[in-house]
Amino acid sequence: VYGAGKPLLIIHGNGQSIVDLAAQIAYFSTDNQVIVADSRGHGKTGLGEGELTYIQMMEDYNSLLTQLQIKELNVIGWSDGGIQALLLAIHHPDKVAKMATMGANLRPDATAINDWVPGLLQPLSDYFNKMIATGDTSADWNHQHQLVNILRTQPNIAIEELHKIKAPVLVMAGDKDIIRGSHTLEIFDNIPNAHL
Repeated sequence: VYGAGKPLLIIHGNGQSIVDLAAQIAYFSTDNQVIVADSRGHGKTGLGEGELTYIQMMEDYNSLLTQLQIKELNVIGWSDGGIQALLLAIHHPDKVAKMATMGANLRPDATAINDWVPGLLQPLSDYFNKMIATGDTSADWNHQHQLVNILRTQPNIAIEELHKIKAPVLVMAGDKDIIRGSHTLEIFDNIPNAHL
């Protein structure tokens, strides 16, 4: 927790940690109580049992907010963090006052992800599987595989779920993002109080 003021949860992306949010923490903590944590399986936070899921990671953040006795706050999420922010607003709408998401997606298929993405992820997945199969212990290949696999198989958020989000939401993505521009528009179009 950094700074004081209105609580603001900032959630990092896949393969990152709060270290990657140093500039955002410094900027926003001047007039907000900034809450950050390494998502499950990232940074200093362990992977835990079973397969990694966005729902599981979102519930970790929800538990953290409960532990900190935060009843309502603003949320900023990048990429995987944007997905978790959307899930938090869907499953715990009372907790989210306002939200900004960057590069989030609802599903991992060709309607949401640009054509060039599978060509990057599949070789990584294959390599990690090979290292696991050979019993190599030079790295935690299962952990690495789960971080890539979550991108390939999740999330699976129904459009109708977005209709439950009552908070104002700023939906953002880069011009040449992993996420298709049309999919970012689809997210924007289906959140009642969204801005693009």
